[in-house]
Amino acid sequence: MQKMLDRVGNRINDKLLKQSFFYTYLLGLAAHAYCFLNLTVSHDSLRAFYIAGKYPKASLGRIFYAAYITLTRGEIVLPWAIGVLGLFWISIAVYLIVRMFQMEKRVIVMLIAGICVTNPSLYAIAATYLHDFDANAFAVLLAVITVFLWDRAMIVSQAKKKVFLLGIASVLMSLSLGIYQSYVSAAITLIMLVSVKKLLNGNKSVEVLVQGLWGILVLGMTAGLYLIEVKIFTHFTGVSILNNESYNGLGNMSEVLSGNVFMKIVDTYKSFVTPFKNLITTSEPQFLILIAQALIICCVLLVALLGIKKLDWMGRILLVVLGAVMPFGMNISSFLSNGVYHVLMQYSVWFVYLLALVLAWWLSLEKNVSEKVKKIVGIAVCICISLTIAENIQTSNTIYVKKNLESQATLSYMTRVAERMEEEETYVPGETPVVFIGEYAVGASMNGFEKYEAVTGVEYHSPITFYDTYKDYFRYILGRPIVLEDANGFEQDERVLEMPVFPKEGSIVMIDGTLVVKLQ
Repeated sequence: MQKMLDRVGNRINDKLLKQSFFYTYLLGLAAHAYCFLNLTVSHDSLRAFYIAGKYPKASLGRIFYAAYITLTRGEIVLPWAIGVLGLFWISIAVYLIVRMFQMEKRVIVMLIAGICVTNPSLYAIAATYLHDFDANAFAVLLAVITVFLWDRAMIVSQAKKKVFLLGIASVLMSLSLGIYQSYVSAAITLIMLVSVKKLLNGNKSVEVLVQGLWGILVLGMTAGLYLIEVKIFTHFTGVSILNNESYNGLGNMSEVLSGNVFMKIVDTYKSFVTPFKNLITTSEPQFLILIAQALIICCVLLVALLGIKKLDWMGRILLVVLGAVMPFGMNISSFLSNGVYHVLMQYSVWFVYLLALVLAWWLSLEKNVSEKVKKIVGIAVCICISLTIAENIQTSNTIYVKKNLESQATLSYMTRVAERMEEEETYVPGETPVVFIGEYAVGASMNGFEKYEAVTGVEYHSPITFYDTYKDYFRYILGRPIVLEDANGFEQDERVLEMPVFPKEGSIVMIDGTLVVKLQ
């Protein structure tokens, strides 16, 4: 026991660990503190303000999500606690990534922390799906640990220890899938990046290929283990999972190999580019970020060309294949979801910048390259990634301000609606059925914020983003529970069509025992 405590103590005193935590929290708070300190729940996070139900998200295959929130911060959305936990998990992930790639310079640690914690996937989650922020960060950490263990297993000579490490890696990755499946792309991407690093460092091509196959085996074992876990979960709980064919359900994967698979692959590559288009669209000034991205691409291609010259023919083929397949691996969730993609699924796409750092680091240690080239490439990569991180921080805070303004405007508007509802003599709060006409009737686009609506969840103009959230808004924000009824039976009713729109007189009336509120 004492030996274990000593080892933990040594790690806590580890300079690299301290740097990883410091820069992750520094940049993480710069990017997300506004969200952690201001309750601006909307969209799905409004609906999940209190995560009710015995097995939340289980029908989507996220069978370990409920266990995570139970063991950590509980069922109620607590912004600050969620933020602290999320940054904690990401800090450990940053530490492991730095160790895995052996890039232990302070500036590199800071840039890797920035890549991981200001990632657009995270600010999209924080802005609209806050209840998932820390759980998703933990899933990322599990994916990173998986690759870390695989990497360690590759240098172990004892067969039993190798198998043990790979087995643990598969178990941890299955837990990651049971929280949020899209982070399998993080494991795939990191395995490919480690393989690139080993090739450039002079490892034999056959050795790198074999180790990559071991990585594929780990992911294959993970898929099998996860499927077993899902079936066991379904057996004991009765929750239907594999038959769920919603866009983010496991049942949707049954269609992956149907239809035109080639076009699905092409679309996966196309959607890989979309996040970078959004980055440039939302940036200020645009030309500066555009130039930064172009410079990073040039640096990556230059270093790749310099690196490929030192490889044998097999190594060159392997490096080219890794480079060609990497965008697909980074965005594989889109392919597995049958062509569906959004920002939350594309966390690993931003590991493009990690690739740039890996290549620049290798170049800095290469003896047969002029110091001038090393310096130019190193400085260019660091500056361009720094500008991208700064842009992410600016964008995240802008989005949080947008959400907060919309939250206040909606509160003012819906307070008036609620008061008018209660003025109806026959209306009994919490008993009388209520119908709202106008699913997206609250709020409108605000000048200056239009370009940020390319980010998932930010395209809405109010916390009330789909019909069912009316009920949750009245319950959690207004504190006035309502009995929400389906509007389908009223939308084409002549009496409703003739009604004026709120706030005009007659916009809230009782029809056949149901209070009808016409907002548009």
